[in-house]
Amino acid sequence: MQETPWYLDDQFWQVFYPTMFGPAQFALAEEQVPQILQWLQLPAGSAVLDLACGPGRHSVPLAEAGMAVTGLDASPFLLAQAKAHARERGARVRWLRQDMRAPLGSEQYDAVLCLWSSFGYFDHEEEDLQVLRHVHAALKPGGQLLLDVVGKESLLRDLQPVHCTEFDHGDLLFERPVLTHGMRRMENVWYLIRAGQVHEQAWAHNIYTAPELAALCRQAGFSQLEVRADLQGAEYDMEAERLLLRAVK
Repeated sequence: MQETPWYLDDQFWQVFYPTMFGPAQFALAEEQVPQILQWLQLPAGSAVLDLACGPGRHSVPLAEAGMAVTGLDASPFLLAQAKAHARERGARVRWLRQDMRAPLGSEQYDAVLCLWSSFGYFDHEEEDLQVLRHVHAALKPGGQLLLDVVGKESLLRDLQPVHCTEFDHGDLLFERPVLTHGMRRMENVWYLIRAGQVHEQAWAHNIYTAPELAALCRQAGFSQLEVRADLQGAEYDMEAERLLLRAVK
């Protein structure tokens, strides 16, 4: 029997949800949405797909800003959180449950956003390319893709063999990351200590430098690539914390 991949395991998202999606992460998304709209120059009414939308951190404020938003995720648990968030705020969002490797349907979008390191989950780079090709097909002519990941450059700069984070709600998260496959992947094991119990989860992620990610986007058919370190327009360099790439169909 084939084991369920970590990213399709809803128990993983339920257990680790408080460590990944606390109030600070929702507040950050509220700040980011106006910056995203300014960078992409999206007018009100633009059709936006929030790919791997999670609990709707960006989907809901995008809808409140006047966008026609679709939130897509493979996790029933995360989509339930997203729907509850939208109901609480009175936001109208179309929700889809789907694996991002599948074709994105007949809807055409002005922009597709894949944020907060939601790109690169899969075992092979070819699957990441497949995702990009489906995104390209789902965009209108001149439509834009925005990817937000942690670049390989910053991982190489900051990687520690063991890292611990203490959260305000009392959880302790220990991480043991290692670069593998010729530094093309990061494999990690998380140990979450909550109320005297230990929850262990192994996961892995494809990682890219800025040139590698740009080359993958070009291979999928994108052009007019722009790389930044943040939504304020900072230059991407070895001091960058994030890698943001905008690509045009």
